[in-house]
Amino acid sequence: MRWWPIQQPRQIKFVNTEANPTVTLSPSGRSFTSHPHSTLLESGLSAGIALPYRCSNGTCGDCRAIVKSGHTEPVRFHDYVLSDSEKLNHTVLLCSSRALNDLEIEVIEASHPQDIPVQQLNTKLCHREVTANTLIVRLRIIRGKVLRFLAGQYAKITIPRCEPLLLPIASCPCETGYLELHLPMHLSDHCRTLESLRRSDKIAIEGPYGAFAIQDSTLYKGHHIFIAEGSGFAAIKPLLEHVIATELEPQCTFYRVDAEPYKNNLCRSWADAFDWFTYHTVPDVDTLLLALNEKQCTPPATYYVSARNKHLTNCLRETTKSTVIIDELAFAKQSKS
Repeated sequence: MRWWPIQQPRQIKFVNTEANPTVTLSPSGRSFTSHPHSTLLESGLSAGIALPYRCSNGTCGDCRAIVKSGHTEPVRFHDYVLSDSEKLNHTVLLCSSRALNDLEIEVIEASHPQDIPVQQLNTKLCHREVTANTLIVRLRIIRGKVLRFLAGQYAKITIPRCEPLLLPIASCPCETGYLELHLPMHLSDHCRTLESLRRSDKIAIEGPYGAFAIQDSTLYKGHHIFIAEGSGFAAIKPLLEHVIATELEPQCTFYRVDAEPYKNNLCRSWADAFDWFTYHTVPDVDTLLLALNEKQCTPPATYYVSARNKHLTNCLRETTKSTVIIDELAFAKQSKS
């Protein structure tokens, strides 16, 4: 019998690179820093840029980009096969490549919620935490898929043996593979079911929906005021995480209308870490309106509001000269209350 040596799988060898190369996107002109141990896709998403992708593991090919200048190297092998013409045109997969030096790449990122299609996928529960009348769950997306969305959008959640729910996606888009959801404890049936789920039970996700998102071009101008009432924090949290990821450092103020806000230490840590960010808690809407009246912003600010209180949203729309962007999911709940 003849024995053949076992071949070891090929390993990709990294070469020396420039420290933290800059990647410039064409035609938008936006740029981000590429980190040495991250793919171009991971670095771009971490910087708050909505790059195209669907799987993040080299299967779908949606993250194709053309390298106009600079050099890249592969960091993983991918199943998607580039055509000969794509190879001649210096096309790479962002999820499977990293930058060796400063790059210019041609790719179209999503700038509006309409740019992202509705997707359907299955998840499994991997973490749950109860805090201040809110059940926080983290879901792991199975079969190597990801949910592409913009910060501030929501999804339809179908939990076994429960009616479907529309909930804000409380995680940052840069967290590929995982989703965070915040369920108020008054949704007792859904919360009890989630607390008793088995590891094999699947939770279906459909989305994203909604237009409660930040246009990055607006972050360069004016003051930005974020307002969350109660569980509205779930919609505001990813917006703030997106602003932090962009590193643009716009002047931001965050008001929470809640006598006992959950995840309060997280918000305080943002205020401690960033000079451009201030954080306030107020017990009720009247106190908030008084504070806003005393703090008149010049030039007028942009308001992002997730609240079920009709009086608050009506006052902001009627009395302020600023742009007021309302979380449509919370607004729909106003109409039913």
